[in-house]
Amino acid sequence: MAKAHIKAFGIKLARFSANIFLFLGLVFNVPFSYILAAIIILSVVSYVIGDLVILRFAGNGIATALDVVLFVAGIWAVAYFIDFKYDMSHMFALLVVIGYLVFEESLYHVYIEKEILGTRKESLLAAIDKY
Repeated sequence: MAKAHIKAFGIKLARFSANIFLFLGLVFNVPFSYILAAIIILSVVSYVIGDLVILRFAGNGIATALDVVLFVAGIWAVAYFIDFKYDMSHMFALLVVIGYLVFEESLYHVYIEKEILGTRKESLLAAIDKY
């Protein structure tokens, strides 16, 4: 079971690393130390609270919404700490990244439900085939 958690967290860490680095590094041009701190903190909090607790009890939609809130809060915190002044073009880029994050997290939660939680429901096609 520990191997499954390590693999799942590794996937989360890789995905968050790509998203946060692309957004903070390329759009905001933030120093790497802030990016690394954001990646580690957000990945751990998102995995433990969002994927292992909220997903189990509240479902994919609520867990995905929590991940988006955590992501935006993390981006805002980094921007606040480095005193970054952002404009509408940065907000548009953030919306694009959030849209991608929602899609990505929804698929990731399906994987977590199946491989970690063991609570994945029957697929729609399998349910239709029964009838």
